[in-house]
Amino acid sequence: MKSVGQAFQKLSSYSLSTSTIQAHSLQYWRERIYGYMLAAMLVLGLFALVPSVWMSLVVGYYGLAVFDVLAYLFVVGLFFLHGASYTLRAILLLAIGLSVGIIVFIVTGDEGAGFFWIFMVPPLASMLLGLNWGSVFLAVNIAIVAGIGVLISLRSPLLPRLLEFSVESWVVYAVNFVATNAIVTLPLGALLNGLFVSVEHEKQAQKEVKSGEESYRRIVETAEEGI
Repeated sequence: MKSVGQAFQKLSSYSLSTSTIQAHSLQYWRERIYGYMLAAMLVLGLFALVPSVWMSLVVGYYGLAVFDVLAYLFVVGLFFLHGASYTLRAILLLAIGLSVGIIVFIVTGDEGAGFFWIFMVPPLASMLLGLNWGSVFLAVNIAIVAGIGVLISLRSPLLPRLLEFSVESWVVYAVNFVATNAIVTLPLGALLNGLFVSVEHEKQAQKEVKSGEESYRRIVETAEEGI
């Protein structure tokens, strides 16, 4: 029971209350968000890896099975990159998610979870790196969707799963996908940017007030005559 109580106490200390945010810097909270995302990918990815690889082998997607294993090992490698730049680690995490989405979608079409991964990367970029990077990955998503549309128009037998789509249906699908992605990515990035910037400004204002109080106190204490 004691260990359970300690666990709940630890979780409660992670709440994003205003006072808790003010006690730490923007980089601290970005590191926390990154750490939670990485932990979730490691834990959930392990549970998904075995059935995913098994199903890929059953249906003959041997290349996809190998890719799944390599992608998971890549995420495990990120876990040990503690000393590397935060921006580099975040971009690598987003890049592997985007790569998984592209490969899985091209191989499985709309039957797999590939497009889910592609969709999730820009919002995660907004959370990890701010609105600017979220916008960059949103632009990358638009390029990916346009590229897939070109592949669909070519009707290549090398990509049989893409033959399931017509160019017209893909245009409608792509417009809805990009619009929904933007609705999630841009406000989320703006909200978090505004939250963290306002907290940083408040901390700076508090420092200036404290500095002014200390200066006034020194003047009073060092004055030869009382004021």
